[in-house]
Amino acid sequence: MFKRPLCEMASGLILGILFMRYQKWYLAAVAAGILFGIVWNLWHNTIRNCIEKDSMANARAWIYPAFRVGCFLAFFLAGIFHFAENEAFRQNYMSKLQDGMQVTVQGKLCSKQLKNGQYSYYLDHCYLSIGQEILPCNQILFYQTSDDDSIGQTLIVTGTVELWKSASNDGNFDAKAFYESKKIDFQLKEAIVKNVYGAEDGFGEKIYRLRRKISGVYESCMSTSDAGVLSTMTLGEKNLLDAEVKQMYQKAGISHVLAISGLHISVIGMGLYKLLRKIKCSFLTSGVIAGTVIGGYGMMSGLGTSTIRAVLMFFVLLFGQWIGRSYDTLSALGLSAIVILLDNPYLLWYAGFLLSFAAVLGIVAVGQTLIKIKKPFFTFSENFLVSFAIQLATVPLTAYFFYEVPVWSMLINFFVLPIIGVLLFLGLLGGFVGLLSVRVAGILFVPCHWILVFYEKVCRLSVSLPGAVWITGQPDWQKLLLFYLILGAVLFAMKKMKQRRGFVFIGCFMLLAVWHNPVKGFELDVLDVGQGDGMYLHTKEGTNFFFDGGSTDVSKVGTYRMLPFLKAKGVKKIDYWIVSHTDADHISGLKEILQAEYEIDHIVFSKYVLNDEAYQELLALAQTYGTEILKMDCGDTLTDGEAGLRCIFPDKTYKSDDKNALSLVLRYEDQEFSGIFTGDISSAEEQYLVEHKKAGSVTFYKAAHHGSRYSNSRDFLMALSPEITTISCGENNRYGHPGEEALCNIKESGSAVYETMECGRIRIRMENGEPVVEKFLEGR
Repeated sequence: MFKRPLCEMASGLILGILFMRYQKWYLAAVAAGILFGIVWNLWHNTIRNCIEKDSMANARAWIYPAFRVGCFLAFFLAGIFHFAENEAFRQNYMSKLQDGMQVTVQGKLCSKQLKNGQYSYYLDHCYLSIGQEILPCNQILFYQTSDDDSIGQTLIVTGTVELWKSASNDGNFDAKAFYESKKIDFQLKEAIVKNVYGAEDGFGEKIYRLRRKISGVYESCMSTSDAGVLSTMTLGEKNLLDAEVKQMYQKAGISHVLAISGLHISVIGMGLYKLLRKIKCSFLTSGVIAGTVIGGYGMMSGLGTSTIRAVLMFFVLLFGQWIGRSYDTLSALGLSAIVILLDNPYLLWYAGFLLSFAAVLGIVAVGQTLIKIKKPFFTFSENFLVSFAIQLATVPLTAYFFYEVPVWSMLINFFVLPIIGVLLFLGLLGGFVGLLSVRVAGILFVPCHWILVFYEKVCRLSVSLPGAVWITGQPDWQKLLLFYLILGAVLFAMKKMKQRRGFVFIGCFMLLAVWHNPVKGFELDVLDVGQGDGMYLHTKEGTNFFFDGGSTDVSKVGTYRMLPFLKAKGVKKIDYWIVSHTDADHISGLKEILQAEYEIDHIVFSKYVLNDEAYQELLALAQTYGTEILKMDCGDTLTDGEAGLRCIFPDKTYKSDDKNALSLVLRYEDQEFSGIFTGDISSAEEQYLVEHKKAGSVTFYKAAHHGSRYSNSRDFLMALSPEITTISCGENNRYGHPGEEALCNIKESGSAVYETMECGRIRIRMENGEPVVEKFLEGR
């Protein structure tokens, strides 16, 4: 880095942004360390030599080092002020916005996408009208059912503000962080375009229409599955992409081929540039034509972050060719980072930005360093080393953002990548030819079809291999930092020793350390699943329990809340999944998780569970996915070392035809902690438990029936006298949960009360024999 001023500037900018965001002393210390490294390197390689050779050169000897030092400091300060300016700009209007507020926005239509049958419209250069105030603001997103407006036109839109929601459980998609990283602070619901004026951006609109037409060619000439993949891969048009195919590519570890990135730019841009040079075009002519084509292609594919990075680096390469200078990948990468972050500093927290830059750094900083080192007697191929270097650089980030990694991805990419160029070339050629002749395009798409069939077979084979996807859990940022520091130290040592023997073994060991993030000790998590229930319990002995799991107001709660939580925690399987009863708000997520083929050893019901349609459906799913069914009678206990989970209700004497009334009630006890899990029982069942002396004092109480006023009776709570009570319910639910009477009874029992709709995920751990409660949304 110390020989590349652009990399130094990019480092200064990044550290300045981070310092302003977190205001931690150690970030300033890192900046000071880099500055010291720059000065030390310049002293040994420039200044001292000039001083020793010629006294007349002394003055000139200080100019270049002073410039380098000044640039680093300037970009560090630029990062600080740039981030502060963006934060102040955002806060100026966000502090005045609320969910449901009616506003008017004026902005220029900068891009649009077709997705799920409606058009996403993005406005930039926006002005927001709030009451009598008109404030400039970042981008706005809203949806339209028809595509009546053109890119470049100015739109005046009225609608209802919907602020992005933060994640409320570990591992869940954080819409607020995701969209804010793209400078889209809110969306307008029920948006109505009141006025349109101004000229359209002719080039931008034509590029958009061209993309839609080529996507239509794919759709008319190919199967829906093939058209979806090819449209996504070549155009960034995801409207046709089948969710199952996307998931298959992700599990196999080749989903990167679906994103427009450096791979696409190098195949298309360099292919065209080399062709033009072969037919004797000048450097300038070849560069202008190839650059124009790639710039237009980048715009047509949506200009994602990785696309912008790749296009900028390609422009640097073309410029270097024109002026006769050699191309340095790291310098081009540094320049790209500066350009992108000066436009939007929030992208520094965007997974796409980090993974894109990490992949290039893996190729250059790791892969090329290893290739240059003297080869030992036994060595790996250069292609293997580069591929392994990319994995080393990106897999820790993949684990951090997605909590699982495809184990066989490097092997699969050996089969996939060599023919990706053919697929892209024929796919794009067929798309353009199809605008003139669909029949000729169909011929060009035949090889594309067979390549995609090959990809599908390779993916399905990889997914069927043992341990195809490894659930890693989310490593903390300290572990990631330590990983990259050790990686840098190992590379430095091997470069000094001029040998790379053992690097692959060391790298694999380091990756395994990042992949291993188990839950430690006792932990109870009450998830925010909206109007429903879902609780995870990890015992000291390492057994994983899950209680219920469903919702009536959160769609796909298992897919988007429960399963990501388990993966983020590094939970590879559930030993016992407890089903209190089979209402949808207790099992809808469980069904999704079974269908996702997540490993569940046992599903536990009450012996007296009602044999209805929902129960039969769960039995069928359990049988399909190899999950054993257990039934508990009153007095039965699941033991785990010193801990036990005992059934205390219902028993054979209690008769009812109501699902809620026959909820499985369990009591958990170990040396330090006790808790009662009540399902949806009512005050009648609670009275039964009191009368039969089964309601002894507990540390933890899961409020019955989401805090209903028809449950959580005073006598029951006085008998339990819980220290901690959690209520799982959705915001503004139609049942009025939790009821005021129930809340009064809980508080009168002396218990602290926590509600998922306010706290998000509620975690309970034991420290020094005392329960400690952690709220996910605390301080957010």
